[in-house]
Amino acid sequence: MPFDLEQVFGVLRHHQRRCTGRKVAPSSLVIRGTVQLASAIATALHSFTAQDLAQVCVQTWQQLRSNLRQHQLNRIEQLRFRRNPEAYLATLEKLLL
Repeated sequence: MPFDLEQVFGVLRHHQRRCTGRKVAPSSLVIRGTVQLASAIATALHSFTAQDLAQVCVQTWQQLRSNLRQHQLNRIEQLRFRRNPEAYLATLEKLLL
């Protein structure tokens, strides 16, 4: 079943808007979108059972979660810097000295 890439992204954005009640897709879609997009395509192609999910490598899953968490922390730091650059830089100076 081939997918039209634009349609897949559109469906994902539509579901995100419906789930959150927002008029636009949340910014988290940029960070977690790769996982959500792969999940949406996979579940459209195949129904997964609990037994299928139990066979997932836990170490790989934990690594993915760690990467997503690091991306999220980086975005938080960027937001803090944009809101108040002086305070953010002062905090960094205290940590480094």
